[in-house]
Amino acid sequence: ASQCDHLPSFLVFAMLDVTGEGSVSASMLRTFAEGRLALGTDAATDLVTVACGSAMGDRASTNYRSFRRAWSGMHHMLCARTPEHLQPQLDTLRVEVRNL
Repeated sequence: ASQCDHLPSFLVFAMLDVTGEGSVSASMLRTFAEGRLALGTDAATDLVTVACGSAMGDRASTNYRSFRRAWSGMHHMLCARTPEHLQPQLDTLRVEVRNL
C-alpha cells in the first residue's frame, strides 16, 4: 500500500474528483483502490459497494459523504494492520496534510 491510505478523506476525494463536480465514479474508485491502495479485488469491491451503493454499473458514482463513510471504514481496517513503530510518522503526516 502507499501513504495514500493514510491521507484524510477530503484530500483523497479531491484528487479523485477529476471533473470537479463533487463525485467520483465507481470505476475511478476501483482503479484507485486496486492500484494505489493495493487492495485485492474483493476489498476494492467492498469499498466501491459501500461508497456507491449496490448500483455499481459504469455510471455509478459516489458523493463525498458516502465516500467519507467508506474511506473511514477502510482506513480503520488498514490502521489496525499498521506496525506500531510507524504510527508516530503517520500521525505527523496527517497533521502536516491538514495544515496545508
